[in-house]
Amino acid sequence: MQRSDGQLYDGIIVANQRKPIGMVSVANLIKAMSERQIKLAQGANPLTGLPGNLRIDQEIRQHLERGLPFGLLYVDLNNFKYYNDLYGFQQGDVAIKLLSEVLLHASSNTAEETFVGHIGGDDFIAFSSPLDLKKFSVTILTQFEQSCAQVVGAENLSVALAGLIINTSDQNWTPLLVSERAAQIKREVKAIGGNSFLIR
Repeated sequence: MQRSDGQLYDGIIVANQRKPIGMVSVANLIKAMSERQIKLAQGANPLTGLPGNLRIDQEIRQHLERGLPFGLLYVDLNNFKYYNDLYGFQQGDVAIKLLSEVLLHASSNTAEETFVGHIGGDDFIAFSSPLDLKKFSVTILTQFEQSCAQVVGAENLSVALAGLIINTSDQNWTPLLVSERAAQIKREVKAIGGNSFLIR
């Protein structure tokens, strides 16, 4: 005898701060948990679905091994902890998803192939051609400002883009050196504040 999921499993009431906010079937909960586990196993960030640190490290190594110049953007939301504390984790997740969508959309508008990865939290990384890096940055900032208008507390959201043009012929670059240099530029651009980018 065949039964539908609604007849096969009971529902679970979902609550937030002890107030019911909805209901989910056990079947849908199991399915969502399975999909999350698959994404984790693939190295994708469960919130955004973007490649995570393992794949990011592989991308950095591959770019360095090619021996060709490339552009890298370290992307970070400014004052995200404050925003998360003020508006809650759910709204923080909305902001992170929004930024990931902006990055993907902006990357699809570049002349050359790009890669976008999610380091974790509110930190992302993107690769592009060195020639496209400035235009890519401006596109991200413009699209982020436009998209933020739909988000609760938009006035508290801004993004910092730390750009790095890596020419493998003028220095012996390693993944660690790339990471350290990007972190240094990130500190500089975050000191500027607001929606801003800095390319070195």
